[in-house]
Amino acid sequence: MLSFAGIVLLGVWYGLKIGYIAAVTLYALLLSPFIILNSCKNACEEKDFEDTANYLEQMLYSFKRIPKILTSLEDAALVFPEGKMHKVIQSAVHKIQNETEEGNLYHAAFQDIEDSYSCRRLIQTHEFLVKAEEIGGDFSNALHILLLDRQLWVERVYELAQQRRNIRRNIFISLLLSAGICKISMIMLPKEFMALDHPLSQSMTAAYMISGITIWFWGQKKLQAAWLKEDAAQEAEIRKEYEYLKTNDRKGASRYVPVKLLLLTLLAALAVWLKSRTGLLLLGTISVLLWCWPGIRHRLAKKRIIKEVDKSFPIWLMDLSLLMQTENVHNALEKSLGKAPFVLREELSRMLVSIEKNPNSIEPFLDFMPWLDLPDVQSALRLIYSMWAAGDREDMEKQISVLVERNHHLMDKAERLSNEDSLAGVGMLVLIPMVTGSIKMITDMGLLLVGLMNITKGMI
Repeated sequence: MLSFAGIVLLGVWYGLKIGYIAAVTLYALLLSPFIILNSCKNACEEKDFEDTANYLEQMLYSFKRIPKILTSLEDAALVFPEGKMHKVIQSAVHKIQNETEEGNLYHAAFQDIEDSYSCRRLIQTHEFLVKAEEIGGDFSNALHILLLDRQLWVERVYELAQQRRNIRRNIFISLLLSAGICKISMIMLPKEFMALDHPLSQSMTAAYMISGITIWFWGQKKLQAAWLKEDAAQEAEIRKEYEYLKTNDRKGASRYVPVKLLLLTLLAALAVWLKSRTGLLLLGTISVLLWCWPGIRHRLAKKRIIKEVDKSFPIWLMDLSLLMQTENVHNALEKSLGKAPFVLREELSRMLVSIEKNPNSIEPFLDFMPWLDLPDVQSALRLIYSMWAAGDREDMEKQISVLVERNHHLMDKAERLSNEDSLAGVGMLVLIPMVTGSIKMITDMGLLLVGLMNITKGMI
């Protein structure tokens, strides 16, 4: 209600007539359900994130104390005395206590939690807990890895939420400043010319107010945080770029250019014969674009795949680090292949085949995506090879610690990159109110000039 009252007061402040104020208010009324829905959805997702973070922390600490899934779930249920998380935990406890499910009991018990809270880290933690209880042994290092990963993840998500709040605040300030500047310009216009009462000025003012409401709505929508769900890459699109890079180097990408240029040359000759300057200019522009496009296309595809690998590699490396707590390097690599992100899967499979052929060579590890510049990935793979070659379990555990530390750095870099992608372009909304305000002021000034010209003509 306060928002609608503010819109009416702003319309009166701008000198809008009743019909225009009603139109703007009606537009705001139509958008209000979506604005409220976005706010509620964001609040629910924030609550789900907080529940998931607290659940993971409690489960890992409880399992560290007593390595039993049932005990850990019972401890976690005490942290959530009510709500959605309490219900799904109680459901999991009931399934385990009564053994109501066939197959893997723990996986079935965890399914309700995973369905309610869609989160990669949640699934990863559950898989680790199931494996740890089935195998037994000391998993303190792996628990430390998961706890540290959870802590860094929470810090990054809250940092992203703060960045979103800052952008939302900046959009609001920009709207206020734009509204104030427009009002000052309206005050400066001489009332004698009645420019502000002109239908064009009234329409432009109403359109300006509608644009402000739209900017605020889109800002809220774009800044709505996906607290748990990570942005899913478009697999078909990424696969297309991946295959393009594999089959086309810069020279290969340019192999059809001479044929196209020959065709354009013939068309240019026709344009000269017809004495068409426009045709020559157009063909010249197309020729330049055709000549440059393969290189541009190659760079864009390479940049896209490098970014996707930078995001995906730390996820795979985390799974590998957990597997190496109980497996040797070769078995860990084989088992990690099934859950590897698709952008890595083919190269990892090729690397495993090469390792089978040359088990004592570092070449398979160095030949991972050689057509891309991936220094962090190559460094991590060299470290994995050193663990492969060493064989000693004690020395391997020290190297796993180094690998985990490096992976936390890579994961931090990858998720910050994803966060930047999620905010890309939203900051431009801060500038739009100034643009729309300028258009309104230009319209009012134009009407003033028209009025001055009419008066001048009458005096002559």
